[in-house]
Amino acid sequence: GGIFVADDDIGERTVTIPGVSEANFALRRDTSTSFTVATVDDAENEASGAVEAYINSDPDGRYEANTDPYYASVQVQDNDTPMVSVSAPSGQILEGQPVVFTLNINPVSSSAFSVNINVSAPNNDYVDVGGTGTRTVTIPANAATAIVQVNTVDDSVVEAAEGTVKVTVQYGGIYQPAIAPGNAATASIIDNDEPTDEESANSDSAEATDSLNPYADLIAEVRGYAIETQEGLAHVERWMRVLAAFGDNNGQNPMTAAEAQTYANRGWSRWEPIAAALTEIEAAQTDDQTPEPEPEPEPEPVACVSPELQSEVLNYSKETAQGEVHVERWLRVLQTFSGTANDSTIMLPSEAQSYADRGWERWVPIATALKCLEQQALNSG
Repeated sequence: GGIFVADDDIGERTVTIPGVSEANFALRRDTSTSFTVATVDDAENEASGAVEAYINSDPDGRYEANTDPYYASVQVQDNDTPMVSVSAPSGQILEGQPVVFTLNINPVSSSAFSVNINVSAPNNDYVDVGGTGTRTVTIPANAATAIVQVNTVDDSVVEAAEGTVKVTVQYGGIYQPAIAPGNAATASIIDNDEPTDEESANSDSAEATDSLNPYADLIAEVRGYAIETQEGLAHVERWMRVLAAFGDNNGQNPMTAAEAQTYANRGWSRWEPIAAALTEIEAAQTDDQTPEPEPEPEPEPVACVSPELQSEVLNYSKETAQGEVHVERWLRVLQTFSGTANDSTIMLPSEAQSYADRGWERWVPIATALKCLEQQALNSG
Protein backbone atom coordinates (compact mmCIF):
# COMPACT_ATOMS: atom_id res chain seq x y z
CA GLY A 1 0.00 0.00 0.00
CA GLY A 2 0.91 3.66 0.24
CA ILE A 3 3.18 5.31 2.80
CA PHE A 4 0.92 7.08 5.31
CA VAL A 5 3.16 7.31 8.43
CA ALA A 6 6.21 9.53 8.85
CA ASP A 7 9.56 7.74 9.18
CA ASP A 8 9.99 8.97 12.77
CA ASP A 9 6.77 7.22 13.82
CA ILE A 10 7.80 3.82 12.43
CA GLY A 11 9.61 1.37 14.70
CA GLU A 12 9.58 0.39 18.34
CA ARG A 13 8.21 2.60 21.10
CA THR A 14 7.36 2.20 24.81
CA VAL A 15 3.78 2.65 26.03
CA THR A 16 3.16 3.26 29.75
CA ILE A 17 0.03 1.73 31.29
CA PRO A 18 -1.26 4.06 34.06
CA GLY A 19 -1.60 2.59 37.57
CA VAL A 20 0.54 -0.48 36.87
CA SER A 21 3.80 -1.14 38.66
CA GLU A 22 6.07 -4.14 38.98
CA ALA A 23 4.51 -4.89 42.38
CA ASN A 24 0.88 -5.02 41.30
CA PHE A 25 1.16 -5.81 37.58
CA ALA A 26 -0.15 -9.35 37.95
CA LEU A 27 -3.22 -8.10 39.85
CA ARG A 28 -4.36 -5.54 37.22
CA ARG A 29 -5.26 -7.59 34.19
CA ASP A 30 -8.19 -5.32 33.23
CA THR A 31 -6.04 -2.19 32.90
CA SER A 32 -5.75 -0.68 29.42
CA THR A 33 -4.42 2.38 27.64
CA SER A 34 -4.25 3.79 24.12
CA PHE A 35 -1.64 5.42 21.91
CA THR A 36 -1.77 7.41 18.66
CA VAL A 37 0.02 7.02 15.35
CA ALA A 38 -0.34 10.13 13.19
CA THR A 39 -0.84 9.79 9.41
CA VAL A 40 0.67 12.14 6.82
CA ASP A 41 -1.69 14.08 4.52
CA ASP A 42 0.42 14.43 1.36
CA ALA A 43 -0.48 15.29 -2.24
CA GLU A 44 0.49 11.93 -3.75
CA ASN A 45 -2.00 9.48 -5.23
CA GLU A 46 -1.14 6.07 -3.78
CA ALA A 47 -2.76 2.75 -3.04
CA SER A 48 -4.69 2.49 0.21
CA GLY A 49 -2.87 0.62 2.99
CA ALA A 50 -2.82 -0.04 6.71
CA VAL A 51 -1.03 0.89 9.94
CA GLU A 52 -0.17 -2.10 12.13
CA ALA A 53 1.00 -2.25 15.75
CA TYR A 54 2.56 -5.35 17.39
CA ILE A 55 3.16 -6.11 21.10
CA ASN A 56 6.62 -7.45 21.89
CA SER A 57 7.20 -9.61 24.99
CA ASP A 58 9.36 -8.04 27.70
CA PRO A 59 12.95 -9.32 27.40
CA ASP A 60 13.21 -9.33 31.24
CA GLY A 61 10.19 -11.60 31.57
CA ARG A 62 7.95 -9.10 33.42
CA TYR A 63 5.12 -9.71 30.92
CA GLU A 64 4.39 -11.67 27.79
CA ALA A 65 2.53 -10.58 24.65
CA ASN A 66 -0.95 -12.02 24.37
CA THR A 67 -1.05 -14.31 21.35
CA ASP A 68 -4.73 -13.67 20.58
CA PRO A 69 -4.32 -11.06 19.35
CA TYR A 70 -0.84 -9.65 19.78
CA TYR A 71 -1.25 -7.07 16.98
CA ALA A 72 -3.91 -4.71 15.56
CA SER A 73 -4.34 -3.22 12.08
CA VAL A 74 -6.16 -0.04 10.96
CA GLN A 75 -6.94 0.56 7.27
CA VAL A 76 -5.89 3.95 5.82
CA GLN A 77 -7.43 5.25 2.58
CA ASP A 78 -5.67 7.70 0.27
CA ASN A 79 -7.47 11.03 -0.33
CA ASP A 80 -5.63 12.18 -3.49
CA THR A 81 -7.80 10.88 -6.33
CA PRO A 82 -6.87 11.90 -9.91
CA MET A 83 -9.60 13.14 -12.25
CA VAL A 84 -9.36 11.82 -15.84
CA SER A 85 -10.78 13.69 -18.87
CA VAL A 86 -10.40 13.00 -22.61
CA SER A 87 -9.94 15.28 -25.65
CA ALA A 88 -10.22 14.54 -29.39
CA PRO A 89 -7.97 15.70 -32.25
CA SER A 90 -9.11 18.84 -34.07
CA GLY A 91 -10.26 18.72 -37.68
CA GLN A 92 -11.28 15.65 -39.68
CA ILE A 93 -9.35 12.40 -39.98
CA LEU A 94 -9.05 10.68 -43.37
CA GLU A 95 -10.02 6.98 -43.25
CA GLY A 96 -6.96 4.78 -42.88
CA GLN A 97 -5.25 7.27 -40.57
CA PRO A 98 -5.16 6.68 -36.78
CA VAL A 99 -7.33 8.80 -34.50
CA VAL A 100 -5.27 9.93 -31.49
CA PHE A 101 -7.19 10.92 -28.36
CA THR A 102 -5.53 12.37 -25.24
CA LEU A 103 -6.30 11.42 -21.64
CA ASN A 104 -5.64 14.27 -19.19
CA ILE A 105 -4.86 13.47 -15.52
CA ASN A 106 -5.22 16.00 -12.68
CA PRO A 107 -3.67 15.74 -10.17
CA VAL A 108 -0.92 13.44 -11.42
CA SER A 109 -0.26 10.21 -9.58
CA SER A 110 3.11 9.23 -8.11
CA SER A 111 2.39 5.62 -9.06
CA ALA A 112 1.15 4.06 -12.30
CA PHE A 113 -2.52 3.14 -12.55
CA SER A 114 -5.00 1.86 -15.16
CA VAL A 115 -7.95 3.74 -16.71
CA ASN A 116 -10.95 2.01 -18.25
CA ILE A 117 -12.31 3.55 -21.47
CA ASN A 118 -14.96 2.65 -24.04
CA VAL A 119 -14.46 3.17 -27.79
CA SER A 120 -17.57 3.40 -29.99
CA ALA A 121 -18.16 4.19 -33.67
CA PRO A 122 -21.95 4.45 -34.10
CA ASN A 123 -23.53 4.01 -37.53
CA ASN A 124 -20.32 3.80 -39.59
CA ASP A 125 -17.76 1.28 -40.83
CA TYR A 126 -14.62 3.34 -40.33
CA VAL A 127 -13.47 1.37 -37.27
CA ASP A 128 -13.11 -2.43 -37.11
CA VAL A 129 -15.43 -4.24 -34.75
CA GLY A 130 -12.35 -5.32 -32.79
CA GLY A 131 -11.35 -1.68 -32.38
CA THR A 132 -14.48 -0.77 -30.43
CA GLY A 133 -15.56 -1.73 -26.93
CA THR A 134 -13.88 -1.47 -23.54
CA ARG A 135 -10.11 -1.27 -23.18
CA THR A 136 -7.61 -0.42 -20.44
CA VAL A 137 -4.97 2.33 -20.69
CA THR A 138 -1.97 2.37 -18.34
CA ILE A 139 -1.05 5.81 -16.99
CA PRO A 140 2.66 5.98 -16.11
CA ALA A 141 3.74 7.41 -12.75
CA ASN A 142 3.79 11.25 -12.66
CA ALA A 143 2.23 11.48 -16.15
CA ALA A 144 -0.20 14.35 -16.83
CA THR A 145 -1.36 12.87 -20.18
CA ALA A 146 -1.64 9.55 -21.99
CA ILE A 147 -2.46 8.64 -25.59
CA VAL A 148 -5.37 6.52 -26.85
CA GLN A 149 -4.99 5.50 -30.51
CA VAL A 150 -7.96 4.18 -32.50
CA ASN A 151 -7.03 2.77 -35.90
CA THR A 152 -9.41 3.35 -38.82
CA VAL A 153 -9.98 1.00 -41.77
CA ASP A 154 -8.81 2.09 -45.22
CA ASP A 155 -11.20 0.06 -47.40
CA SER A 156 -12.46 0.48 -50.97
CA VAL A 157 -16.12 0.95 -50.05
CA VAL A 158 -17.84 4.27 -50.68
CA GLU A 159 -19.38 5.20 -47.33
CA ALA A 160 -21.19 8.08 -45.72
CA ALA A 161 -19.41 11.39 -46.24
CA GLU A 162 -18.58 11.60 -42.55
CA GLY A 163 -18.43 9.25 -39.56
CA THR A 164 -17.43 9.53 -35.94
CA VAL A 165 -15.49 7.65 -33.27
CA LYS A 166 -16.05 8.35 -29.58
CA VAL A 167 -13.95 7.63 -26.47
CA THR A 168 -15.60 7.67 -23.02
CA VAL A 169 -13.75 7.46 -19.68
CA GLN A 170 -15.45 4.88 -17.47
CA TYR A 171 -15.54 4.69 -13.69
CA GLY A 172 -12.46 3.27 -11.93
CA GLY A 173 -11.46 2.45 -8.37
CA ILE A 174 -8.51 4.83 -7.85
CA TYR A 175 -9.54 7.63 -10.24
CA GLN A 176 -12.69 9.52 -11.20
CA PRO A 177 -13.99 10.32 -14.71
CA ALA A 178 -14.29 14.07 -15.31
CA ILE A 179 -17.72 15.68 -15.07
CA ALA A 180 -19.61 15.50 -18.40
CA PRO A 181 -18.87 16.57 -21.08
CA GLY A 182 -15.18 16.22 -20.14
CA ASN A 183 -15.54 12.45 -19.67
CA ALA A 184 -16.06 11.84 -23.44
CA ALA A 185 -14.74 13.14 -26.79
CA THR A 186 -15.72 12.57 -30.44
CA ALA A 187 -13.59 12.77 -33.61
CA SER A 188 -14.77 13.02 -37.24
CA ILE A 189 -13.63 10.67 -40.04
CA ILE A 190 -14.16 11.19 -43.79
CA ASP A 191 -14.25 8.66 -46.62
CA ASN A 192 -11.48 8.51 -49.26
CA ASP A 193 -13.09 6.19 -51.86
CA GLU A 194 -14.21 7.16 -55.39
CA PRO A 195 -17.60 5.72 -56.49
CA THR A 196 -17.49 2.74 -58.89
CA ASP A 197 -19.15 2.80 -62.33
CA GLU A 198 -22.18 1.01 -60.90
CA GLU A 199 -22.52 3.50 -58.05
CA SER A 200 -22.08 6.34 -60.52
CA ALA A 201 -24.87 4.91 -62.65
CA ASN A 202 -27.15 4.86 -59.62
CA SER A 203 -26.58 8.60 -59.26
CA ASP A 204 -27.96 9.42 -62.75
CA SER A 205 -31.01 11.11 -61.27
CA ALA A 206 -28.80 13.35 -59.17
CA GLU A 207 -26.73 14.22 -62.24
CA ALA A 208 -29.89 15.08 -64.13
CA THR A 209 -30.68 17.57 -61.42
CA ASP A 210 -27.11 18.87 -61.65
CA SER A 211 -27.62 19.60 -65.34
CA LEU A 212 -30.05 22.33 -64.36
CA ASN A 213 -27.30 24.00 -62.33
CA PRO A 214 -25.28 26.55 -64.37
CA TYR A 215 -22.19 25.40 -62.46
CA ALA A 216 -22.82 21.66 -62.98
CA ASP A 217 -19.66 21.06 -65.06
CA LEU A 218 -17.51 22.99 -62.61
CA ILE A 219 -19.01 21.06 -59.66
CA ALA A 220 -18.23 17.78 -61.44
CA GLU A 221 -14.57 18.86 -61.77
CA VAL A 222 -14.40 19.83 -58.09
CA ARG A 223 -15.79 16.45 -57.06
CA GLY A 224 -12.83 14.90 -58.85
CA TYR A 225 -10.39 17.21 -57.06
CA ALA A 226 -11.96 16.30 -53.69
CA ILE A 227 -11.03 12.62 -54.01
CA GLU A 228 -7.34 13.24 -54.75
CA THR A 229 -6.47 11.80 -51.36
CA GLN A 230 -2.83 11.33 -52.33
CA GLU A 231 -2.50 15.14 -52.06
CA GLY A 232 -3.26 15.04 -48.34
CA LEU A 233 -6.10 15.83 -45.97
CA ALA A 234 -5.81 19.65 -46.29
CA HIS A 235 -6.20 19.36 -50.08
CA VAL A 236 -9.33 17.19 -49.73
CA GLU A 237 -10.91 19.44 -47.10
CA ARG A 238 -10.28 22.56 -49.20
CA TRP A 239 -12.18 21.13 -52.18
CA MET A 240 -14.93 19.79 -49.93
CA ARG A 241 -15.43 23.39 -48.76
CA VAL A 242 -15.75 24.50 -52.39
CA LEU A 243 -18.50 21.90 -52.86
CA ALA A 244 -20.21 23.30 -49.76
CA ALA A 245 -20.12 26.79 -51.31
CA PHE A 246 -21.87 25.36 -54.39
CA GLY A 247 -24.48 23.74 -52.14
CA ASP A 248 -23.19 20.24 -52.91
CA ASN A 249 -21.89 19.36 -49.42
CA ASN A 250 -23.52 20.56 -46.21
CA GLY A 251 -20.95 19.09 -43.85
CA GLN A 252 -18.21 21.69 -44.42
CA ASN A 253 -17.59 25.40 -43.85
CA PRO A 254 -18.25 26.94 -47.31
CA MET A 255 -15.31 28.42 -49.26
CA THR A 256 -15.58 32.20 -49.86
CA ALA A 257 -14.82 33.95 -53.15
CA ALA A 258 -12.08 35.98 -51.43
CA GLU A 259 -10.26 32.87 -50.23
CA ALA A 260 -10.59 31.18 -53.64
CA GLN A 261 -9.12 34.31 -55.27
CA THR A 262 -6.03 34.11 -53.03
CA TYR A 263 -5.34 30.63 -54.43
CA ALA A 264 -5.90 31.85 -57.98
CA ASN A 265 -3.44 34.69 -57.34
CA ARG A 266 -0.77 32.10 -56.56
CA GLY A 267 -0.96 30.93 -60.18
CA TRP A 268 -3.08 27.86 -59.41
CA SER A 269 -5.13 27.75 -62.62
CA ARG A 270 -7.77 25.42 -61.18
CA TRP A 271 -8.88 28.18 -58.87
CA GLU A 272 -9.58 30.88 -61.47
CA PRO A 273 -13.03 29.55 -62.54
CA ILE A 274 -13.79 28.71 -58.88
CA ALA A 275 -13.12 32.29 -57.72
CA ALA A 276 -15.19 33.71 -60.61
CA ALA A 277 -18.15 31.39 -59.93
CA LEU A 278 -18.16 32.04 -56.18
CA THR A 279 -18.00 35.80 -56.81
CA GLU A 280 -21.15 35.49 -58.99
CA ILE A 281 -22.92 33.36 -56.39
CA GLU A 282 -22.13 35.77 -53.54
CA ALA A 283 -23.24 38.78 -55.62
CA ALA A 284 -26.54 37.07 -56.44
CA GLN A 285 -27.11 36.22 -52.80
CA THR A 286 -26.49 39.85 -51.84
CA ASP A 287 -28.99 41.12 -54.47
CA ASP A 288 -31.71 38.55 -53.86
CA GLN A 289 -31.70 38.07 -50.12
CA THR A 290 -32.87 40.49 -47.50
CA PRO A 291 -30.55 40.30 -44.52
CA GLU A 292 -32.19 38.47 -41.68
CA PRO A 293 -31.65 39.48 -38.08
CA GLU A 294 -29.08 37.46 -36.24
CA PRO A 295 -30.75 34.70 -34.23
CA GLU A 296 -30.68 35.07 -30.50
CA PRO A 297 -27.86 32.95 -29.10
CA GLU A 298 -29.08 29.94 -27.25
CA PRO A 299 -28.45 30.16 -23.52
CA GLU A 300 -25.52 28.18 -22.25
CA PRO A 301 -26.61 24.92 -20.64
CA VAL A 302 -26.75 25.11 -16.88
CA ALA A 303 -24.00 23.15 -15.14
CA CYS A 304 -26.01 20.82 -12.92
CA VAL A 305 -22.99 19.55 -10.97
CA SER A 306 -20.42 22.03 -9.74
CA PRO A 307 -16.80 20.96 -9.14
CA GLU A 308 -17.34 21.75 -5.46
CA LEU A 309 -20.31 19.36 -5.23
CA GLN A 310 -18.36 16.67 -7.10
CA SER A 311 -15.50 17.04 -4.62
CA GLU A 312 -17.85 16.82 -1.63
CA VAL A 313 -19.42 13.60 -2.94
CA LEU A 314 -15.96 12.15 -3.55
CA ASN A 315 -15.07 12.80 0.10
CA TYR A 316 -18.35 11.23 1.28
CA SER A 317 -17.51 8.07 -0.68
CA LYS A 318 -14.31 7.70 1.34
CA GLU A 319 -16.08 7.60 4.72
CA THR A 320 -15.47 3.90 5.13
CA ALA A 321 -16.15 4.12 8.85
CA GLN A 322 -19.83 4.62 7.98
CA GLY A 323 -20.08 1.16 6.43
CA GLU A 324 -20.20 -0.45 3.00
CA VAL A 325 -23.78 0.65 2.20
CA HIS A 326 -22.84 4.28 2.87
CA VAL A 327 -19.80 4.12 0.58
CA GLU A 328 -21.64 2.31 -2.25
CA ARG A 329 -24.48 4.85 -2.14
CA TRP A 330 -22.09 7.77 -2.67
CA LEU A 331 -20.17 5.89 -5.38
CA ARG A 332 -23.48 5.52 -7.24
CA VAL A 333 -23.93 9.30 -7.06
CA LEU A 334 -20.42 9.80 -8.54
CA GLN A 335 -21.16 7.39 -11.39
CA THR A 336 -24.46 9.12 -12.14
CA PHE A 337 -22.77 12.56 -12.16
CA SER A 338 -20.11 11.35 -14.63
CA GLY A 339 -22.59 9.55 -16.92
CA THR A 340 -21.03 6.11 -16.38
CA ALA A 341 -23.81 4.53 -14.28
CA ASN A 342 -25.87 1.64 -15.64
CA ASP A 343 -29.44 0.59 -14.85
CA SER A 344 -28.40 -1.13 -11.63
CA THR A 345 -26.09 1.58 -10.27
CA ILE A 346 -27.78 4.84 -11.33
CA MET A 347 -28.94 7.12 -8.52
CA LEU A 348 -32.41 8.44 -9.43
CA PRO A 349 -33.62 11.87 -8.27
CA SER A 350 -36.51 10.22 -6.41
CA GLU A 351 -34.13 8.10 -4.32
CA ALA A 352 -31.91 11.08 -3.48
CA GLN A 353 -35.00 13.11 -2.56
CA SER A 354 -36.16 10.35 -0.19
CA TYR A 355 -32.88 10.70 1.74
CA ALA A 356 -33.23 14.50 1.79
CA ASP A 357 -36.80 14.11 3.13
CA ARG A 358 -35.37 12.23 6.11
CA GLY A 359 -33.58 15.40 7.13
CA TRP A 360 -30.19 14.32 5.75
CA GLU A 361 -28.96 17.76 4.65
CA ARG A 362 -26.16 16.37 2.48
CA TRP A 363 -28.74 14.97 0.10
CA VAL A 364 -30.60 18.25 -0.61
CA PRO A 365 -28.10 19.56 -3.24
CA ILE A 366 -27.67 15.99 -4.59
CA ALA A 367 -31.39 15.65 -5.29
CA THR A 368 -31.43 19.10 -6.95
CA ALA A 369 -28.45 18.24 -9.19
CA LEU A 370 -29.92 14.88 -10.24
CA LYS A 371 -33.26 16.52 -11.12
CA CYS A 372 -31.35 19.04 -13.24
CA LEU A 373 -29.48 16.26 -15.08
CA GLU A 374 -32.72 14.37 -15.67
CA GLN A 375 -34.38 17.48 -17.15
CA GLN A 376 -31.40 18.15 -19.44
CA ALA A 377 -31.61 14.57 -20.71
CA LEU A 378 -35.34 14.99 -21.44
CA ASN A 379 -34.76 18.32 -23.23
CA SER A 380 -32.03 16.83 -25.43
CA GLY A 381 -34.43 14.20 -26.66
